[in-house]
Amino acid sequence: MKRSILLLISALVLNWSLNAAETYTVNWSANGSIVYSTNQLEGMMIVELPETPTACDAYGYTFVGWSDQPITGSQSWEPDVLYTDASEMPLVYGDVTYYAVFRSDVSVGGGGTMEYVTSCENSNPAGGDPTGATSGTLTGGQTWEVKSGNILYIAGGGSIDGFTTPDEAPWYDYSTNISTLYLNADFFSIGDYVFYSLNSLSMIQSPSAYVPTLTSTSFNTSSIGKQITLSIRGSLKSQYESDPYWGMMNVYASDSGGDDPVAGDQYTVNWSVNGSIVYSTSHQAGDMIAELPETPTACEGYGYTFVGWSDQPIIGGQSMAPNLYTDASEFPLVYSDVTYYAVFRSDATTGGGSYETVDVLTLAMTGVQSGSTGYSDWSNVTVNSSAMYAGNSAGGNDAIQLRSSGNTSGIISTESGGMASKVSVEWSSKTSTGQTLNIYGSTTPF
Repeated sequence: MKRSILLLISALVLNWSLNAAETYTVNWSANGSIVYSTNQLEGMMIVELPETPTACDAYGYTFVGWSDQPITGSQSWEPDVLYTDASEMPLVYGDVTYYAVFRSDVSVGGGGTMEYVTSCENSNPAGGDPTGATSGTLTGGQTWEVKSGNILYIAGGGSIDGFTTPDEAPWYDYSTNISTLYLNADFFSIGDYVFYSLNSLSMIQSPSAYVPTLTSTSFNTSSIGKQITLSIRGSLKSQYESDPYWGMMNVYASDSGGDDPVAGDQYTVNWSVNGSIVYSTSHQAGDMIAELPETPTACEGYGYTFVGWSDQPIIGGQSMAPNLYTDASEFPLVYSDVTYYAVFRSDATTGGGSYETVDVLTLAMTGVQSGSTGYSDWSNVTVNSSAMYAGNSAGGNDAIQLRSSGNTSGIISTESGGMASKVSVEWSSKTSTGQTLNIYGSTTPF
């Protein structure tokens, strides 16, 4: 009788090499300033656009899309090329700059003609680089910082002293940039003209256990109150709504199910590394994320470096960095169950060489139960590359368990991740010595 030889694999590591003759820079310009840049491999798609520019909102202009040509002065017709979605953008085959196009909200010359510009009259272009400080300490001891993503972050709590005029606020130079305000502490009061100049403000997030007292000029609520969404603890919602100034905003305190959270509501924040949940924390509605897991090292041995956390997984691989959180202060308040994904960057060089991405397959990814001796099929498994894996295996000794070549058992890639430059096997210590794993490669389906 023929004896089946068992092979126990702790991890199967595949390096996929994507040939790329060049790396090019894609710049995004808003109101005359580069606000975002990405490095793209030759022939790659643009998978994500920058945040909607608000540089000219306060001056009667509305953003309408991206053009590959700047507008000199102004024109009365919409540009021939106007991209509004990443799927419309051409593949990258050279350095390129895309320009934010703005349309005037009033007719020009009384004749009903709209005006299109790529640069508007603005003393401080949103997304530009004002010369003022980006962080500091207020007289009341609170700290402030203007963060990437047009965020003003205030910490320290207590009462924020007011100013005589709006331009005394230390973040005044960034007023037309700032769209989100984080009040990440228990604040009791906010003085005159503290946030009055933030005319592009669209979101305020506050976990405060108190309703801060405002003056009539703390915010410019009479003009922009209804453009602001105020995200607060559900238990305080009625107090905010009845306040003469907070109540002028759109008060919001609800989870994904649409119910108002109260202080006792609990939500789970999961942290995923290389396809597995490694850490979970429980939070009350409106809580800040105060601490991050330890820096993930799961992919360091395979040429990858951890660069931050994302609220969206990357399907396959991409050559541009997603929106990343690298510090606990940058995370939004918790109002629902959420998973954050560790993002790793390849240390392989690009430009005249190749871009490599690494997949590490483990038993947990196959969905086969650990310790099971019965062989079962699994499919549709992805890790970092665009490759998709399927197989037939068991789960003995907490490993991917395969049989000898005379049996229907193995692992295949149903979709390529590029060119497989290396396959490494991490054997389980329970595997008998002298065993081998056959690797087959073909440009046609197996």
